[in-house]
Amino acid sequence: MRNKSEVRNHIVSFVAYIENHFKTTIQTIRTDNGAKFSMKDLFYAKGIIHQTTCVETPEQNDIVEHKHQHLLNVTRALLFQAYLPHLFWNFVVQHATFLINCTPTPLLQNSSPYEKLNGNLCDLSNLRVFGCLCYSNTLTSHRKKLDARSVHGVFLGF
Repeated sequence: MRNKSEVRNHIVSFVAYIENHFKTTIQTIRTDNGAKFSMKDLFYAKGIIHQTTCVETPEQNDIVEHKHQHLLNVTRALLFQAYLPHLFWNFVVQHATFLINCTPTPLLQNSSPYEKLNGNLCDLSNLRVFGCLCYSNTLTSHRKKLDARSVHGVFLGF
């Protein structure tokens, strides 16, 4: 998002996505008291309970806070291991999220979040070490006989 004013559109899209792709409905949404989440008409029409937390009390949303901490810990580990500058943080967060979602957890009876959501195992055949050396093919249309057929780079995700 570039502006907070886009929140409504994203929430409407997210609710539609969940309903269409997973054939289920959202029961509860918990937010802070920000005016950007004032969507009583949408929540009422969809039968969604809107819970709000008290100001400056992240402990009221402890599950999300712990998951956020876990995500940042994995993100930092990947970023430091790859010796990448912080400017690539968005790629690192996406890769960390992928790894976490494909990792079995005892909280889900040793299933992964991906498996619980989609009903099948996560495909790890394309998994690569984040930040490793990778090669990209060059276009054949402008390549001469002795030109390089690939360029090297750093793997930043899928």
